[in-house]
Amino acid sequence: MTISDIDRRRIAERYPERRRPWLVPVIAAPLLALVVFWLWISAFHSNPALSADVAAFEVTSDSEIKVKVMIDRSKPEVTGHCLVYAQAPDFERVGEVQVPVAASDRKVEQVEVTIRTFRRSTSASVDRCTAD
Repeated sequence: MTISDIDRRRIAERYPERRRPWLVPVIAAPLLALVVFWLWISAFHSNPALSADVAAFEVTSDSEIKVKVMIDRSKPEVTGHCLVYAQAPDFERVGEVQVPVAASDRKVEQVEVTIRTFRRSTSASVDRCTAD
């Protein structure tokens, strides 16, 4: 069975070829850029150079709290500082201290910090850590 020229023309008119070759790069380029950006951000922020968290705290008086801070570094030689703060029951910051982080022979270590407060505190947290 063969197709005549008339049939070919009729089929071509009924089912025309798509004429959107520009659409693929227009959609693919921003999508590729977004995926590369997302992968870069994920890799960059997945392992910060310096981080810390509160391991324990003890309210010793109405004007003082002792906080044990667990410091985690990507490398033992990383230095920097972390902001540790105390909160009152109404979540107001009632005291804070910059904790210097010196180089150490260990990647993870625990540091005890005393924070003076102007009101009785009920909790402690780490706000941020910055590597030098």
